[in-house]
Amino acid sequence: MKLLRRALAALARHKLSIFLVVIWSYFLEWHPGYPNPNEVVRLYLTRAIVDDGTFAIDGPMRRFGDVEDKSQHKGRFFNDKAIGLSFLAVPVYLALKVFDKEPSMPALR
Repeated sequence: MKLLRRALAALARHKLSIFLVVIWSYFLEWHPGYPNPNEVVRLYLTRAIVDDGTFAIDGPMRRFGDVEDKSQHKGRFFNDKAIGLSFLAVPVYLALKVFDKEPSMPALR
């Protein structure tokens, strides 16, 4: 019971942060029929870091299809966006994999 009260108090202190995350999640543009390349390339980088141990997105591109937003260097493909969100998603993706809830990716082909 004491732990529950602490958790609720922490939530009350961080109301604005939680509100902003909920609002951001609501407006996230993810359309299964036409996935936004801005978000796909960031998710590809997260998957490449966790699944392949590299910053090159070649592996996710082979598994899930090509993406428009990418850069190429010496025959390898990389994310051409800011990498902060991809890094923030790494622990979330790892937690999902631990609980065997691997998120699916839309087919881009």
